[in-house]
Amino acid sequence: MKKLSFILHQMIPLEFDMDDPSEEDIHYVFAVRDYDHNSYRWGCWITSQTISYVIADEQMDFDSEWIAQAEDGLPVVILALYQKYTCLRFNQLITDVSTQNTKTLKSLKQLMLNFKAFGTVAPANLSRWDNVRQIYRYLMDVNGVNGALEDIVDKLNILAAHQEAVEQTLCYGQSRS
Repeated sequence: MKKLSFILHQMIPLEFDMDDPSEEDIHYVFAVRDYDHNSYRWGCWITSQTISYVIADEQMDFDSEWIAQAEDGLPVVILALYQKYTCLRFNQLITDVSTQNTKTLKSLKQLMLNFKAFGTVAPANLSRWDNVRQIYRYLMDVNGVNGALEDIVDKLNILAAHQEAVEQTLCYGQSRS
């Protein structure tokens, strides 16, 4: 399964045998071993741009496999990408905001805190299935979501310090008038 899913990821014919150590941003996840068949039901490679599945289905029921992937796999991908692109959007908003406008800073800070508290999901809280959590964890890893979330926290701290400094300057300036 590992070899087949890697070949699928490479989009090369199945009869080729290929190994590419330059692709260090890929991760492999597989299903629980089926002891009756002495094999794994599925395996997949995860990269920042693709998830390449190989599924062992004796009936070759592609329609049901598409439905299962849409129900089980797609939400995990969407969740990881939602978090990634929300962090990118916050970076853009931070760049565009005037650091002297305390009302806008407070509003942005509140949006970022709400996202951090309610818009993110840790892999441990996603599923009871370890392989689903692994897929999600790897998606988060290869897309840099955890680093982007940490960046949000750092920027929140910077915004809070800057906001406090601006408010102190405003209060100090008003008390002297």
